[in-house]
Amino acid sequence: LAERLRHAQPHPASGEALVFEPGADGLLSATLGGRRLSSARRGREEARRLAEGVDPSEVASACVIGFGLGHHVRALHERMGTKSCVICLETDLGLLRAVLERVDHSAWLALGRCVIATDPEDAAGLTRQLKGLDGLLAIGVKIVEHPASKARLAEAGTAFGRTVSEVVRCTRTHVVTTLVHAPVTLRNMLMNADRYATSAGITALKDACKGSPAVTVA
Repeated sequence: LAERLRHAQPHPASGEALVFEPGADGLLSATLGGRRLSSARRGREEARRLAEGVDPSEVASACVIGFGLGHHVRALHERMGTKSCVICLETDLGLLRAVLERVDHSAWLALGRCVIATDPEDAAGLTRQLKGLDGLLAIGVKIVEHPASKARLAEAGTAFGRTVSEVVRCTRTHVVTTLVHAPVTLRNMLMNADRYATSAGITALKDACKGSPAVTVA
């Protein structure tokens, strides 16, 4: 994603394209094509209210449709806590680059608990991005729509909801299968423990049949 953003053309921050302005509460505000990306007066409160729509005691992951200026994604990230992840769809690379050039989100993005997807239908890509977060997904995911991005990402948001649902279903199957096999795996390890501890290693076999072809099965 960083590489793609490096080569993306940011929206020109002038005219009717993308216009940034300081908000009344100190947060940066902006409009894109005349549509406001966050409140010009109460951006912080707006972000907080959206984040409060997710109860971290019920789910460990949140999926938000639209990065916008990122204020609401950061608020959601902070509310969810350290044992959680946030998934965000943003298809407009030009907007994303322009925002990240002006709003410093580096500290919380660097924590590695936020995944930004740009293709709403790439289930395989999303699965790769979420590698290592399987357990959090299996606990439950809450999908949140960013009101300011709803019209802009209309069909993409709907498609991404389906993609996330598919990824979560597959992840839960994987996690449940792992848990079901865990007792058998542990039993096999314990049953072989005496052999691991008392049998000779393979060092003595070095060069035992040097020059001869062989198949070793372990």
